[in-house]
Parts: sequence; structure tokens; C-alpha cells
Amino acid sequence: MFDGARPAAGTGVIGIDIATAAGRELRRIRQKRGMTLEDVRKRSGNRFKPSALGSHERGQRGLSLARFCELAWLYGIPPDQLLAEALRSITTTGAVEVVVDLDRLSTSLGPEVTLLAEHVHDVRSRRRDYLTDMITLRSGDIEALAGRAQTRPAELLGRLASVLHRPGSSC
Repeated sequence: MFDGARPAAGTGVIGIDIATAAGRELRRIRQKRGMTLEDVRKRSGNRFKPSALGSHERGQRGLSLARFCELAWLYGIPPDQLLAEALRSITTTGAVEVVVDLDRLSTSLGPEVTLLAEHVHDVRSRRRDYLTDMITLRSGDIEALAGRAQTRPAELLGRLASVLHRPGSSC
């Protein structure tokens, strides 16, 4: 359930919880579709009362995953896409891209560096990109690596700072 409980400190979310983020996304997509709370009540066959839906949208009332999915489908958007948007809105990394210096990576040690090296190898294989000494990783890559390292993306980036290319550096 998106029950409004705040996540523990250090989980990679900023300022708002998942219930609030999910509610904001539900409101955003409902309004984008030009629907009022009353329209949702009617289209749902009275399954969603305007007062309850408003409370869900404000993150003040818990919302089961089943009901979240039902609303997403009612709004014509896949639930996983809507949930991804809600999660993206509260992650600390946002749409970060980082450039990895492959020369530095090959001479560095540590468990995070090993994870990064394996991931870079996989990405280079998929992209068939073997000719450069730098590679750009997207926010999804950083989030996946942070999950594997059991840390927050920002913390992982801090630990990997020595292998990341800094704009304006001579490399």
C-alpha cells in the first residue's frame, strides 16, 4: 500500500513520501486528461468518490496498489509508467548522467568500482562502443548500480568520484 508512511532516512527520497508522489502523479495525469474528480466518480461507476480521490491525490489517505492500478488504467496510462514517474519525482539523482573515465576505472580498486566495471562492460557490449576512453551512463544505470551496491545513488556517486570525468578536466 501507498500508506503514507515516511521512508527511513537514507533511502534516496527527498522530502516527500511515495504516497504523496503517487497522489501528485495521479492528479497530474487526471488533469492532463481534462477530467474532474466528479468525472472520475462517474467513469469508475462510483468506485472512486471525489473526496476520497482528493485525499489520495494529496497523499493524505492510503491507496492500495490495486486501486492505484485501477486509476492508472482509468486514465489510460500503464500503471508501471505512472509509478515510475512518481518514483522519478522523489529520487535524489533525478535525470543524472555521468561520464566514466575508463583509464581511471581500470586502475582503481574497491567493491563499487568492481560493480561499475562489470556494468560498463555490459553497456559497452550492448552499445558496441569500444573505441573511446569515456562512457556516459544514464540515471537508470546509476540507480541500478546503487541498488546492487545497497546504497543511495548520490552516495554511490560520491564513492566513485575518482573514476568519474569532471567537466573541464584535462582528460
